[in-house]
Amino acid sequence: GGRLPNLPPSKESPGGAEEEALAMQEMLRREVVGRRRAQESNKALQALLDATEAERDALERQLGEREATATAQAEDLERAMARAAKAEESARAMDEEVQRLLADSRDGVLAARELSAEMRGHKQEWQEQMREA
Repeated sequence: GGRLPNLPPSKESPGGAEEEALAMQEMLRREVVGRRRAQESNKALQALLDATEAERDALERQLGEREATATAQAEDLERAMARAAKAEESARAMDEEVQRLLADSRDGVLAARELSAEMRGHKQEWQEQMREA
């Protein structure tokens, strides 16, 4: 075959230029293959990165939902504890009221007994006065 004009002439055999051209083609082919592999590798890495980011986003969403749930549960617990404290306070107030009523009732019973004794005393006095008369 003829010489390729852009390659330097070979000092070896007349077929040397063809060998050089073939060697150059092989180098170019290897470079193209290498670049293609690098591109595929980059695509695979990018896909892996995208999947990792999607997974991270999903985990962040789940974490946010769990935090919201935990916050809501904590607020529910606080409200329940406040209701329990109010109920306890109510029960204590009721108990104090019952104790006061019982005390009043005992005082009333005692007062009634005293009054009754006093009346009997007056009745006896009156009966004695009637006898004396």
